[in-house]
Amino acid sequence: MKPRQIVLLDPENLAGKGKLSDWSPLPLVRELSELNPIGAEDIVIVGGDRRNAFQLDDIAKRLGGKTVWGTGPDGAEIALEKAFHAIPPTAWDNEDSPITRVVICSGDHYFVRVANIARSLGRSVLTISRWKGLSHELAVSSDLSLALSNP
Repeated sequence: MKPRQIVLLDPENLAGKGKLSDWSPLPLVRELSELNPIGAEDIVIVGGDRRNAFQLDDIAKRLGGKTVWGTGPDGAEIALEKAFHAIPPTAWDNEDSPITRVVICSGDHYFVRVANIARSLGRSVLTISRWKGLSHELAVSSDLSLALSNP
């Protein structure tokens, strides 16, 4: 049995800005991989605004994931939550590779619902964020919170 994880990644939140044109995603990808290794069997979903398509697609490609799009306030969060809910039950309870953890790469309080759902399903929740950007409610809803070294 090889456990898997779902990784929901909001780079705009982690970068602390909505426009990523002058921002390089490579340091983020490296640090996320060091804090929480991501395997080929994991489900990785990167969310954000289409104006950051180049950077977001680059991150998704490097982590073996897919990109979902959202615009406006909470656009990335809404797109990531929809993608989370679209994961079929057969993926969660696969006998050979069950999903055992949900990793939320954002500090936004919007993800409290996702964390609570994952925990109600018996999965652990890891949050990776900027310390200054971590909502208290999300920290409390997570089993473990880790901070990026370069906020």
